[in-house]
Amino acid sequence: MNFKHLKQYRLLSSTAILVMGIATLTSLSFLRISQANQANPASTSGVNNQAVYTDRYGFKFSYSPTQFVVVSQSPQSGDTSAVGWIAIWTKQDYQKISGVYEGDYPPNVTISVHRNPQQLSLQKWIQQKDWIVDAKNFQQRTIGGHKGLFFTYRGLYEHENIIFKNPRDNNMILISFAKTNYDTSNDVVYRKAFNEAINSLKLANVAQRRSL
Repeated sequence: MNFKHLKQYRLLSSTAILVMGIATLTSLSFLRISQANQANPASTSGVNNQAVYTDRYGFKFSYSPTQFVVVSQSPQSGDTSAVGWIAIWTKQDYQKISGVYEGDYPPNVTISVHRNPQQLSLQKWIQQKDWIVDAKNFQQRTIGGHKGLFFTYRGLYEHENIIFKNPRDNNMILISFAKTNYDTSNDVVYRKAFNEAINSLKLANVAQRRSL
């Protein structure tokens, strides 16, 4: 895929969010997306034909390669704390956006990594981000054996999120599911990707991380 000809696109699922209550889309360009950035569909295991994606920021998760494509991209949003971004697309949506694509990106599932130099708590970190507007429905959750926090917020799409802190580097790991609430078939498919990610996500061990 030649991304030199791609324009700056607006990601509705991961970066199309309200800023100060105004529906403003945050621009994010796809960079360095190639076959090497994708999890290897042949790397599957188990009766459910699950593939494992291992990220260089120290976590891994499973997904269904027959339905989804996992893409690593460089964040270019207004949030300077973002250091890594993973997008999970259906194969159909990924094929649609891979060419010269005009318009808004469809909703999807994202996993992003954010710096937390002030070592804020989960809820305080959420509340000090101006792109997370009207966060609510906070619930304690456990993910990957670590204490996490579920919450929702509304942008152009409604987002369900789970966030937890990586104890090794204090970075925040945010898993976000954007849903339309009107295209139920699309929401059902991406909820499956969201559930697969949060149910299987684990921190890689130190040796694995150094090799990434």
